[in-house]
Amino acid sequence: MSFRAWRHWFVGLPWSLKWFVILVLLRPLVDALYFLKDISPFLSPLYIVGGLTPVLIAASYLSDSFPEKRFSGVDLFFVLWAWLSLFNAMVLVGKDGLSVDSLGHLLYFVTPAFIYLYVRHFIQSKQDLQGLITTVLYSIIVPSVLIVYENLFMPLSTQLSRDMTRFQGIWADVVSYGMFFTTGLLAACYFFLERDTGVPDGKRVRVLVAVTITGLIGLLSIHHSASWIIFIVVFALFVWHSTGGRTSLSMLVVVVLVAGSYLIFGDAISASFGNTIQRELNVIEREDKGIEDLFHGRGHRWAAFLALWEPMPSLSKLFGVTFGTLDMRWQSVPVRYMTLRGVHSDYFRLLFATGLVGLIAYLFFLGGTFVRSLRLPKAERFLVWGGLAILVLYSVSTTPTLYATIQYICFSIIAYAASPGTATLASPTAPRFRPVAQIA
Repeated sequence: MSFRAWRHWFVGLPWSLKWFVILVLLRPLVDALYFLKDISPFLSPLYIVGGLTPVLIAASYLSDSFPEKRFSGVDLFFVLWAWLSLFNAMVLVGKDGLSVDSLGHLLYFVTPAFIYLYVRHFIQSKQDLQGLITTVLYSIIVPSVLIVYENLFMPLSTQLSRDMTRFQGIWADVVSYGMFFTTGLLAACYFFLERDTGVPDGKRVRVLVAVTITGLIGLLSIHHSASWIIFIVVFALFVWHSTGGRTSLSMLVVVVLVAGSYLIFGDAISASFGNTIQRELNVIEREDKGIEDLFHGRGHRWAAFLALWEPMPSLSKLFGVTFGTLDMRWQSVPVRYMTLRGVHSDYFRLLFATGLVGLIAYLFFLGGTFVRSLRLPKAERFLVWGGLAILVLYSVSTTPTLYATIQYICFSIIAYAASPGTATLASPTAPRFRPVAQIA
């Protein structure tokens, strides 16, 4: 979508939707001010935005300009997962009492569900989807400029991990950088495949090349294996869709591109990605230690959480940690470590936060989205597959549903795919429930 088309789309939105576009645009800057929470939670833009987001969503629902939502089968699984999240969060707040920490825990639990419900109403047409994806592209300009600056001049902050210096920029962790680059690549590849944007071919090529090169520079600087894998998977999906689904030709193109990149950046790639893979292989080959050392030691953490799982009441295993017993005397660690980022896996986090039923409902929610994407046009199908790949792969070793960067783009994509009559939404004559400027 051209800037002119994006601007007209944005101006035509009511304020019940416009505030969200502004939030997506400014989110990297909001995340950059995370350190203010150490001074006071009330001074932290991160906490303020986190607290205001559900309030603004609720206010939007009460607005006459807020669009309607048509229910779909995929939403059934989401609703079950969302209600289990909400119930567990409310019980924990009731147990711990009202405090800044307990309210923060509550927001972490329920915000992903609020965001998805909101964007299910927001996205009424393909134009809305493209408007939000364009906003994501604009939002990564700041991280892209910073990573280039850090490489040309000096790193703003670094983190030493596994004998490697990782650029951290102005964010709380390196994974934030990685998520900017992977979601940016997804957006740029989508607009390259989507011809109906009014953007000249040459400009779409330049954007794709710029985002890809910046992403590679970033990945070589942050040494984050999960982001490397996801970047490669998204690009491979892009190549497969670009070649019309011809697998052999796609594999050949990917191999040539990877080989070419290795010839140019071989030493840097080996230091960033190759050494990490070698460490994992060494763990597998060693006989004196178990596989708990895999994934940078996350195996130890996951083994410890599995040990906590064993004594849990059956109801807690099925529906989440607060079911079965309210005093939770069986616990040996606070609930927040089981249900927030400390577990370092969204699958484990959701297992504790919503139980087996909630985790299965979430996976069926993603699976249903994939099935619905099979009937979409090439560009939208790639976008859905890429968004699902980002969610599914990041969830192995981190907690993407707790990162706003992932929530905004991936849930928007899923909302588009989940809408009944998505083919109708893609039509230029799609019905709308609110006045929006029409772009010729």
